[in-house]
Amino acid sequence: MNMEHKTAMWEIEQADAVIVGGGPAGLAAAVRLYENGITDILILEREKQLGGILRQCIHDGFGLARFKTTLSGPEYAQKFIDLANEKKIRYLTDATVLEISEDKVITAATPDGLKQWQWAAENVPEEPLAYQESVRPVYLQQVLPRRI
Repeated sequence: MNMEHKTAMWEIEQADAVIVGGGPAGLAAAVRLYENGITDILILEREKQLGGILRQCIHDGFGLARFKTTLSGPEYAQKFIDLANEKKIRYLTDATVLEISEDKVITAATPDGLKQWQWAAENVPEEPLAYQESVRPVYLQQVLPRRI
């Protein structure tokens, strides 16, 4: 889907970083960016609440590496939600990403209609921003929609 011809129809909002996905990996990446001085961050989440698939994993075993305790999936996700909220990182739920353009513009369908954001961060660390247990590292360059 090519939305470039529609960009003049609405305002493109700016942010230093836009993260697609409000699960633990996206939340951890946002927190790490914030801790490294990139504070104008927006997380876009397709579901109605943050937390990702781990909200459904009621068994424990999460969190040993990062939090030094065993947590259920919902508890593990909540730890990251709490960290993001403590830092006042912005997020928008019920937002389905439709396109990420080469000029760093993200188009999403939201409850308020189509919206666009452009991110400006240039100083992306070479090291992974976040690790999630048994999931590959998250890099800012790899922030892409999981399901559309």
